[in-house]
Amino acid sequence: MASTMGPKASLKKGIQRKREELDLSAMRLTNESYFSPDNTLPLIIQPAMEG
Repeated sequence: MASTMGPKASLKKGIQRKREELDLSAMRLTNESYFSPDNTLPLIIQPAMEG
């Protein structure tokens, strides 16, 4: 007997199967800087990637 799944159930099962864990601790996601080297405020945080 072949089991029949609806299109939504099939899609959901496919998406759940492809999920993977990502380790973001090794990636540098932001750059931090200051307006001037002698002042620690304000801290400027910018994305590390272009776009």
